Amino acid sequence: VHTFARTANQDTEVAGHFVGEGTKILCVLASANLDPQKWGDPEVFRIDRKPVGHMAFGAGIHGCVGQNLARLELETVLTVLVEKVARVEFAGEAVWRPNNAIHALDRMPLRFIAR
Repeated sequence: VHTFARTANQDTEVAGHFVGEGTKILCVLASANLDPQKWGDPEVFRIDRKPVGHMAFGAGIHGCVGQNLARLELETVLTVLVEKVARVEFAGEAVWRPNNAIHALDRMPLRFIAR
């Protein structure tokens, strides 16, 4: 889930913008992973970055119930790719699902070059 909605229960200010009581607010969960105070250069891929505190799967009671399965699947796929594939290439344009709440691909054509 990429976004979630909340309703302001009192007048407040967020980043210099007035938010009135009763205002509907759409929160983008992934934006937490772009906080430069937490991550420094957050838009740069760094393989050595320690991911402690990332919000890819949410947190606490709102954490993704499938996160352990997703991590296991990813570890399994990457292990096989490292063993059997020399290179992965894009074989066409990625197509994203048109959905504001769930950030997912419909397809991403890839070509695998064997070892």
